[in-house]
Amino acid sequence: MNKIKSFYFLPFLGLLSLLFLKVNGQNSSSFWSSSAVNRYYDSLSFINKSIVIDSAFKTLTIKKKFNGVVLISKNGSILIHQAIGYANLRRKTKLTKNTLFELASVSKQFTATAIMLLEERGLLKYSDTVQRFFPNFPYPNITIHLLLCHRSGLPQYYNFAPKYWKNKNLDLSNDSLMSMIAEHKPLLNFQPNAKYEYNNTGYCVLASIVEKISGKSFADFANEEIFSKAGMKNTIICTKLSKISNYSIADGHDTKGRLRGHTWLSGTTGDKGVYSTAYDLYLWDKALRENKILKKESLINALIGKSTELSPFNNYGYGWHLGAMYWGQPLVFHGGLWNGFNTLFIRRLNDDVLIIVLSNYTNWSFSRQSSNWFDVIDGV
Repeated sequence: MNKIKSFYFLPFLGLLSLLFLKVNGQNSSSFWSSSAVNRYYDSLSFINKSIVIDSAFKTLTIKKKFNGVVLISKNGSILIHQAIGYANLRRKTKLTKNTLFELASVSKQFTATAIMLLEERGLLKYSDTVQRFFPNFPYPNITIHLLLCHRSGLPQYYNFAPKYWKNKNLDLSNDSLMSMIAEHKPLLNFQPNAKYEYNNTGYCVLASIVEKISGKSFADFANEEIFSKAGMKNTIICTKLSKISNYSIADGHDTKGRLRGHTWLSGTTGDKGVYSTAYDLYLWDKALRENKILKKESLINALIGKSTELSPFNNYGYGWHLGAMYWGQPLVFHGGLWNGFNTLFIRRLNDDVLIIVLSNYTNWSFSRQSSNWFDVIDGV
């Protein structure tokens, strides 16, 4: 029996069970209470939505060659969690739900969280300048707040680093980047706080601040203070994948399906560098909702737009894009794109709908699809 037929057969089974209770003289009033009926039909709706979403991703796989892992949940209940395609397209190595993906810029929410944890502990203030922690940092008016919400004016490091990093056989690290900025003083794109402009360099600087204050590597701090506490057993920060043997890690592929290898720009963290699974990100979202990592006040602050010249529903907080859909329903989200990985994390705040898509094939197969998934979730 196929899934669609099974779904339409379920109400009949439910009526049969009621009849069975009556015939055998059992009291069915508890089963036939309004709350029980609601739960029963809610479960049928849940099954139906799961089937429809599953079918939608199968269509994406056939028509647009979607390759990756998807997880969609509502109010903590998982509608769909599926691995589709290959970890390596050439070798036909199958993806699994436990395969790790480079999160690319979805990593930024963890960097922002690390900073917020230090602020909660009184070890920094958002108003602190970078120079408080790195006196040779050449821009006196750039604060942690401006780095978090992309208003620093710093240039993108991948635009200026190629000019100064001569040995491309060595990876650029956060320490090397900070030294490069101090020595060469690349021109700012604009004066600090003049406007919003999405920026990766700032999040590398934030990771360096975490290391300076904590006395730990950014990877160790994140693992101890965030990943472990959220129960994320398949999440790491890593710049040298060759040294990792106990995880299954996907390979990134370009738009033509060609392998994208490690580059010298892959050595920085804070802006990227987190490898994780869809289920671990589900656990991360749960930990945030339950305030296991951050205080409620810190999370609320992170989800408030910091650029007053922008709409509240087209803005950026601390590590999160802010948006809206359907009559102003608030969304927090982040996407990522790096070395053949394309990632998406969306959370709708009013009912805790969560959409996670991790792909290692940059073919834009799931671009502009999220509104369709919301339509299915919101359907009767």
